[in-house]
Amino acid sequence: TNTLSTLDLPRHKGSYVLLLELARAETLTVGRLGSLDFGAGFYAYTGSARGPGGLAARLGHHLGMARRCHWHIDYLRRKAPVVAVWACWGEAARAARLDECRLADRLAESLRLERPFKGFGSSDCTCLTHLLHWPLPVDGKPCSPISSKETIARLAAALSPLRRVF
Repeated sequence: TNTLSTLDLPRHKGSYVLLLELARAETLTVGRLGSLDFGAGFYAYTGSARGPGGLAARLGHHLGMARRCHWHIDYLRRKAPVVAVWACWGEAARAARLDECRLADRLAESLRLERPFKGFGSSDCTCLTHLLHWPLPVDGKPCSPISSKETIARLAAALSPLRRVF
């Protein structure tokens, strides 16, 4: 597995995108959202880090395995590893006016990603969801390193000016 020290992450406040890979379909109970059927494939989750420790603290949490689920994404993280992370902070974030809501909309529209669950990660705003799904090909084969690389490349292009930090 990939490990990243929180010392390598920016301590600034900002927004981020996690790319997770779910090899097989799973039914998970996600807090008050209840039982949800997750299809196999990639999931892009947009979030923000505004509290103490900024992006380093929040991304450190997401990249580790939470003992207790606090955010919706923690439930999915138990079954789906994070394969890449992009973040934006400081002047770049202000200039681009990027926040988690705009990032979710931008990705959904530019890459035509599915918005699978109402309210996932967006209980504190008016967005439909902050979780987007990129399904596996219809043949149902597990995710492969090649598909991961292609997915990461397409996301990176859509996420400019965010920087890949993991």
